[in-house]
Amino acid sequence: SSSIFRTTDAVLLIWDMMASDSPYCCLEGIGFSITTLAFSSSGDLLAAGLSNGRIRICNTHSRSMHNQPYLGHSKGIKHIVFSPTEKYILSIDFEDKALLWNIEGTTNHVTNGRLIFLGDTCLTAAFSPAEHFLYCRTSDSLCCWDIEAEMEVGRVEFSEERFYESALSVSPNG
Repeated sequence: SSSIFRTTDAVLLIWDMMASDSPYCCLEGIGFSITTLAFSSSGDLLAAGLSNGRIRICNTHSRSMHNQPYLGHSKGIKHIVFSPTEKYILSIDFEDKALLWNIEGTTNHVTNGRLIFLGDTCLTAAFSPAEHFLYCRTSDSLCCWDIEAEMEVGRVEFSEERFYESALSVSPNG
C-alpha cells in the first residue's frame, strides 16, 4: 500500500505505509506542478501529469524517472489511465484533448503519441480488459476505439441531459 506526497518544490515522495514512516522513493527534477497521478495495475509504474502538459513516468522499484518526458499536450494534464498490460497510457488535458501513448519496450520510452479523439472532447476514458478497445466519454456520446486499427468502431449518441455525467467503467468481461 503506497502513499504519495508532492511537495511545493516539485519533489515527489512515495511511502510504503505498511513498512516505514520514511519515503522509499524521492523523485526530484519534475520541474512543474503535478496535476494528476496514476499507478499502473502492477504498481511498478507511476505516471505524473504536469501543469505544462508533459507526462513523466517513474519506475517505483528502481526509483528512477524515465529519461524522456511525454510531450504533446499544450495544456496541463487532468487525467491519466494505464492500460491493463501497461503497454499504453491515455492522457487527457484540461482542454479535453486525449493522447494515446505506447510505452511498451525495455526502456519504456515513448514510441508514439497519437491524437485519437479528433473533433471530440474526451471527458474520461477506460480500456477494455483485453486492451483491444478504448472507450471515451464525450459531452454527448460514448465512443469505442479499436486501438490496433486506430479507428472508431462504435458510437452511442446521448440526446438527454441526464447522461451528462462523465463517469465511465468497463466490466471485467469486456
